[in-house]
Amino acid sequence: MPDCPFCLAIRYTNQNDLLPADLKGVPTYAYPAYEALADFLLLALMWLLRDRLQKVPGATFLVGAVGYAVIRFTLTYLRQETVIVWGLQEAQVIALVTGALAIGVMVWRLLPRAFAPRSAA
Repeated sequence: MPDCPFCLAIRYTNQNDLLPADLKGVPTYAYPAYEALADFLLLALMWLLRDRLQKVPGATFLVGAVGYAVIRFTLTYLRQETVIVWGLQEAQVIALVTGALAIGVMVWRLLPRAFAPRSAA
């Protein structure tokens, strides 16, 4: 764990913790706290954009899905999990797939609106 004046560290010592044996008692990042903070910031952003998001059905869900995929992908670098492909951990691969699908659906939903003829009212 690098020196970081604003980072939180947790030292797990309980034998029932779901942590690899080599990390018991070793300071690790307070991942759950970081994730809770990031989720709160995503919620705050979505709250600020709520009027715009409500204009397009499903936009709130899709923005939330993309935001959570970004959070999960980024924060997973702080965890020790199984690397499955291209140096990425399982949660990162799932986040990439989820984010790509949500962005694809978002583009598919918004493109018809962008190219729709505008009525001269």
